[in-house]
Order: sequence, then structure tokens, then C-alpha cells
Amino acid sequence: SYFYNSGIKGIGLQTGGTLTNVVALNQAQLETQSSYVGFDFTNTWQMPADGTYVYATLQGLDMVALPEVNTTDYAGGLGTVYNPYQINTKEQLNNVRKNLGAHYLLLNDLEFYPSDFAEGGAFYNSGSGWQPIGSGPLAQFGGLFDGNGYSITGLQIRASVASGSTGYFGLFGCSVGTIRNLELLETDIEVSGAGTAYTGGLAGYNKGGTISQINHSGSVIGTRYTGGILGLASSSTVDRITNHGAVVASGQTGGLIGYQENGTLSLAYNTGAVNGGSTTGGLVGWGSGTIKNGYNSGSVDSSSGAAGGIAGWISGEISNTFNTGDVSGGGNVGGITGEAQNSV
Repeated sequence: SYFYNSGIKGIGLQTGGTLTNVVALNQAQLETQSSYVGFDFTNTWQMPADGTYVYATLQGLDMVALPEVNTTDYAGGLGTVYNPYQINTKEQLNNVRKNLGAHYLLLNDLEFYPSDFAEGGAFYNSGSGWQPIGSGPLAQFGGLFDGNGYSITGLQIRASVASGSTGYFGLFGCSVGTIRNLELLETDIEVSGAGTAYTGGLAGYNKGGTISQINHSGSVIGTRYTGGILGLASSSTVDRITNHGAVVASGQTGGLIGYQENGTLSLAYNTGAVNGGSTTGGLVGWGSGTIKNGYNSGSVDSSSGAAGGIAGWISGEISNTFNTGDVSGGGNVGGITGEAQNSV
């Protein structure tokens, strides 16, 4: 038996029976008849000759054409779990918005320059800079983005949200998918206005998704619902994230997550300064979920509300955390949390 050599084993777990001659083949070998030792190509199998299908197929059965690899919008791939779209340029990163439910793999570091966001630059966008992937609940990212351990440097956003409007800001705007294994360096995000804005270095809003192994540095300035990584996380699983940049907003401000609604945050820390209005925390500004196994060493200041080294306000659970950063504020102030309505 033969399978594509993608780094996985031919047999995950064998507890009985006999399975012999399990062999991994590369792409070229799978397209070559001589690789299929023991296959009967006289009576049972055939190698197609018209190019619609490149592997061995059974005689007498209709052949299904393989989908074409997308090399126009991406470096390659099909957007599937086992063959994700590949990204190695900023333009291809921008094209993620074209297929919000697909799977993606970053192939190398990407760096934005000030000229990219200047007038005439590829990402100027009338002065607003990077347009977040997944603009809102009706166009949210629901796939998987794997940074593969690489970095994106210099992302810039300048946005204003008018009264009565809502905006989502970060590399991703609104997400319900999985984002992992990525560094965001020297981000420069500034959002203002009287409207409702969800702002984070990685994503403005994540609902029910998974965020894992994210490292962020730079500056994130928002209004409410602002965090170094996520503006708002609702029923999300968030782990192994770090922030080393300044976070500034007027309310629900956190070094990692501005507003945590249920869900879990674990194995995470912040070293950046956090300055907010109401409910400001070193890790989470306002939270009703679980925070565990994390720490903060950045200063925390709330001009008018509760401030805490881990959370500004919490109704969920905090465990196995510590804070070494200075905490100050105009309301209730605590080394771990400014206000708590449940277990700490």
C-alpha cells in the first residue's frame, strides 16, 4: 500500500491484523506506474493518458479531475487541510480575504515598509493602511491560518469609526477560525472615533475559535475592546500568546485581550505597558472566562476604573498567575484584579 509522503506515518496505531509493504511515495513517484509494485495494470488498474487525473485509477470507473492548484492568488496549494494555500508575499497575504474558509500556510517572513502605506503604496487604502482580513460578522475568517513560525513585520492601520458604526481591526478583523504559530512584530495600529471598535494586534474579534502560539510587539491604540492580541474573545480557546508592546484605549483594555467573554486563556504573558479608561488589566481588561498559568510584568494604569495586574474586572476564574508590574488607577486597584465576582 502506498501513501503520499507528507510527514505522517502510514499506520497511526496497529492493534492487530497484518498490513505489510506500507510505503511512502513523493509526488513524482505517485504519478509513475512503475512505483505501484504488485498492481495489476492489465486487468484492474490504469494510468490515465489525458492528464485529467495523474494517479493510478481503477479501470472502468469514471476519473475525477483534480482541482487546479491556485498559483495566481497564492504560491500554491488547494486551500485544504492537507494542501493549504501557500503564502510567501504580502500580496498573497492580502488575498486570504478572497477565500475566508480556506486553510493557509505562511512560507517565510513578510515585512511591510512605510512606503507600502504611503500614498501610492500597495496598501495605502486612502490612508487607512492595512484592511483587516474578515471585515465583520457577515464576512469573517473561518479557516485556518498557520504562520509556520514565521513573522509579519510593520503592519500599519489608521482607522476611525463613526458614531453608530462598528469596526474590527488587526491583521484579522473578525474571525471564528484558527490562527496559530505566528509572530507580529512592530505593528502600528491606531483606531479612533465615537463608534464601536474591536482592536487587537492579531484580530479585533474572535468568536469560538482557537488562537495559539502568537507573539506580538508594537503599538495598539484603540477606543474600547482593545488588546495586544485580541480586542474581544468570545468562547475562544487562547493559549501560548505573548505581548511586548504598548496597549492604549479608553475602556476594556488588556495587555492580551481587551474583553474576554467565557472561554479560556492559558500559558500567556504580557510585558507591555497597558493604559486604559475603565476596566484595565495586564492580561485581560474585562473577563468572564478562565485565566490560568500566566503572568504580567508590564505597568497597568486605568484613568477612571478598575485596574488589575492580571484582570481589571473578572467574574470567571483566575488561577496560577502572578504579576510584577506596577498597577494604578482611578477606581478599585489590585495586584491581581481590580474587581472580582468569583474565584481568584
